[in-house]
Amino acid sequence: EAEPPHAYVQDVLDANPDARILFVTTKADEGFAPPAEDLARRLRGAYSRNFSGLHQVSAKSGLHLSELVAALVTEAESLPHMGQELPASYLTLRSRIEELASDPAQFHLSSGEWRQEAQDAGVSEEGLATALDLFHEWGLVLRLPALAGDGAPVVLRPRDLADVLGQVITSHVDMVGHCRDGLLRHDELDQVWADFDKGLRPYFLELMHAYGLGIPLRIDVSDGGVELGATLIPAMLQSTDGAA
Repeated sequence: EAEPPHAYVQDVLDANPDARILFVTTKADEGFAPPAEDLARRLRGAYSRNFSGLHQVSAKSGLHLSELVAALVTEAESLPHMGQELPASYLTLRSRIEELASDPAQFHLSSGEWRQEAQDAGVSEEGLATALDLFHEWGLVLRLPALAGDGAPVVLRPRDLADVLGQVITSHVDMVGHCRDGLLRHDELDQVWADFDKGLRPYFLELMHAYGLGIPLRIDVSDGGVELGATLIPAMLQSTDGAA
């Protein structure tokens, strides 16, 4: 159970206990693939509720790849809402969001700006949350974690989050000081994310916490926790010179 594939599957199931999983081996014509029936039986026994099949293909010759593709299509077609038509207003909104995202200077929309763009595109009040959920799941935008009492800003180019995270998790000599001793100090966020809108910095910090990239440090006491004003970044513990 400690083998890498099983550890990875467990990570998937921790994130989504209802996930349906297709298992694939990639050396079907090289003599390395275990007997399919025996392997399928063992996988079905281990993941009975989530097991959706085993496919043994060749990464070199393409053997059995067509069967794998067909199985993936079948699985996708069985997912909720597949084949359901989207309102025309969603397509209008998508075009508008793609237009905004093409401007390098336009990094994000505030919660209010997103609402206005959606309403201008004809999205109904009841459909606002659904449209944002869909666009976020599709990777068209990235909804930052909401803070108490605030709507969540919407990042127009999710790939740009790599630049945000790269200010903290990095080996670059000019930026490694942002996380001395593996600690991201909350009173230094303005320096760490100086290239980004000041109002987004608390959301970036919350994103680090939500994605498991950082651990907020606090002291637990009987009537609640006391924040220590720093976040531990495990990935940076081996990348600093120990300076305080």
